[in-house]
Amino acid sequence: MEVTDKGIAMLEQYVAAVRDAVGMEIPLSMDHLGHLGVKSIIRLGKAYENTLVVDGERNPWTYTDLLKQISDQSPTPILTGEDIYLKEAFTSCARDTQ
Repeated sequence: MEVTDKGIAMLEQYVAAVRDAVGMEIPLSMDHLGHLGVKSIIRLGKAYENTLVVDGERNPWTYTDLLKQISDQSPTPILTGEDIYLKEAFTSCARDTQ
């Protein structure tokens, strides 16, 4: 699912309003908005560049190739792995990326 230009602008304004309310002394991050298309995730990362410290859980952690693409193109750092709850799943994914 991709976010429209209007949607990106609205989200950017919303996050900027929160940033204004809490000030720059407090680290601000955003968690899961649902799984979005890679293009939208990158566009949002660029929109949040000066407001968020970190952006989290934008696509399933198992898609390591997409996470790499996002982290390479987004100026806002991303977090992932919140959904890892069994070591077997993590070990399996780590083996597949080698």
